[in-house]
Order: sequence, then structure tokens, then C-alpha cells
Amino acid sequence: MPRCCDIWVVAAKQLSIRYEPQDIFDRPARCLRGLAMKLSAAALTVMLATGVSTQALSQTPTTVMGFADTSCATWTQERTNHQSQRMEDWALGFASGADGVLSQSGSPDFLKNVEGHDALFSWIDNYCRSNPREVFPIAVMNLIIESRKGTHLVGYKIDPEYTQTSPDGAITIEQYVNKDTDDYKWQFWVRRKDRFTLLDEQPDYPAGFRFTNDLKWLVRMQKTGSGESTLYLYRLAPQGYVPATKKPLGDLAWAYMKSRPDWRKVKKEPEYHMSVNLLKGTEENYRWLGVDWPENRYLLIGLSGDADIKGRKPQQTGVVNDWRCRYDLQTGKFDVPPLFSNDNAKAVVPQ
Repeated sequence: MPRCCDIWVVAAKQLSIRYEPQDIFDRPARCLRGLAMKLSAAALTVMLATGVSTQALSQTPTTVMGFADTSCATWTQERTNHQSQRMEDWALGFASGADGVLSQSGSPDFLKNVEGHDALFSWIDNYCRSNPREVFPIAVMNLIIESRKGTHLVGYKIDPEYTQTSPDGAITIEQYVNKDTDDYKWQFWVRRKDRFTLLDEQPDYPAGFRFTNDLKWLVRMQKTGSGESTLYLYRLAPQGYVPATKKPLGDLAWAYMKSRPDWRKVKKEPEYHMSVNLLKGTEENYRWLGVDWPENRYLLIGLSGDADIKGRKPQQTGVVNDWRCRYDLQTGKFDVPPLFSNDNAKAVVPQ
């Protein structure tokens, strides 16, 4: 039996609703549609009504087939080990089916503005980390409840101070923080037209964002620790902004510097306070530098890092001091424009 249909078979039995065998063993999509039409929308609406607490759900005598005795801790472990496909499929089937049933009673389509599976899975990740002993189906039910309420993350609240908008006002980035965890966790959501999508990382700090003028590229300037930062690059795809590089752009910039002759002049490899910064000027294509480069083509990046060098007081020494390079958004390659040569030679002199 397709797992996406398990919950509907059980619900049909509980509510004494007749169903035909082909409803179960046919294609999953047809199964969901067929049983959704036969289930009592009112009954499911009551079970998943907005405002029902986790405790109330836990006490609801609901029989669930498929992962009924599986804990949230198992979900977390399976996700970590990249073995969560079956649980993910079940969650998607349950949420999609609930959306279909509830829509029959006139409820809004709560999955309409959720782009991609990752946003739903991230929600369950956060819930299960906070409630490891809860059974997994309860986590999915709470996902539906919170989605219908319009709250995107359990324990997360928007921090308006960090909301950013694209130059034309068409795209807004909202930053949500969870202060209930040992270390604050952040999530970044992008509003674009009628879509609301989650970026891929969950860092410990808020971030800054910068768009290219054509909005095809988005750079995230992310603090990673005390005096440390990196960059992430996203490109605009039909489903929203997606990672443009397999590794953080900041890691790629450091790797490029290490391939250059300047790296051999570095007194000691940076040990801490390693930062990767995006130079200002993407909006005007760096005209302040006196260049006439193609629009929306380049990103200018600066690298800095400290190390302890014996014989210096204090030992903490800047061994890379704003060494600069250029990243070509079209080719995905780095280079060093001649205008940076003199300053880069000074950037590897210990300070």
C-alpha cells in the first residue's frame, strides 16, 4: 500500500466512510485525490483546527498507520544520516492530503506559498529538535496547524530590524530568530510575488544581503563568529533563490588566494578572525573605483585573517589585511584586476 495513503485509510475506517480497493492501490496521486473527496472535511478540520495545542494533539485518540511509534528523535537521526526518504515521503503525503481535504471545506490552500520540500522539512527539523520524545506524526500535524496559522517556524519570530528589500521593492528578505535554543538560530525567508521560500542555511547569527541590479544574484554576508564572516551566493531560479556554488563563496575565495603568488608571502596562515567581505558598490557596478565594467557581472571580495607570530607584542597579528579579488558571475571564476595589485602586495605584510 502506498504510504501516502495509510493515514487516509485509517481515517476512513474511523469515520465509517466507504472506500473502494482501487482507491488504495492505484497511483498515490489518485489515491490522495479519491480518498480526500470521500473523507469528512469537517472531521479533519476539527482534528487540525488552528489553535490546537501540541498537548491536545498528543491526547487525541487518532490511529496512525506508518511511523505511529516513531519518535521525533528518529527523524532527527535519519535526517542527519541522510536516510530519511521514507519519512519525508510520508510527511509530504500527509500534508498534501490534509491540504486537499481541508480545501474541500473552503479552507485556504496552506501549501500554496510554500516553495519546495526543504521549507517543510526544516520546520519539522526545528520542531523535532525541540521535542525529541514526541511521535513523528504529531510533528507533521503541528506543521499543518502552524502553516494554516501563517507562522512559519516553531519557536521562531521575525526580527523586523533585519528585514531587507531589493532595490526595486519586489523582493523582501525576512529574518526569523529562535531564542529558545541554546544558541540562537536564524532562518531567512524570501518573499517574491506570491512565493515564500526558505534559504538553505540555519546559522547562529543574522546576516546582511545584497542584490545585483537585475535581481538574478543574491549575496549573503554571514557572520560566523567573533570577528569572522563569510559569503554565500545564490542565483534566481524558477523556484526562488538557490545556492549558486557547492561551497560558500567565501571558502572559494580563500582557495583562490592560496593559489596565487601572494600567498607565498604570507608570514603565517591565518588562524582566527578570518573574514570574507563583499566590497560596496554592486548597485553601481563599482563605479566609485573608476571602472567601467559590464553591469551585474562582478563581485569584489576582500579577505582578512590573523595569526600569532612569535616575537611580536601582542602576538595577534594581521597576516592578511583586505586582500582583494574579483568574482565573475558569468564564468564562475576569480581574478585580480590590475588596480588591486599594489594594495594586495601591502595586504600580506604583517600588521
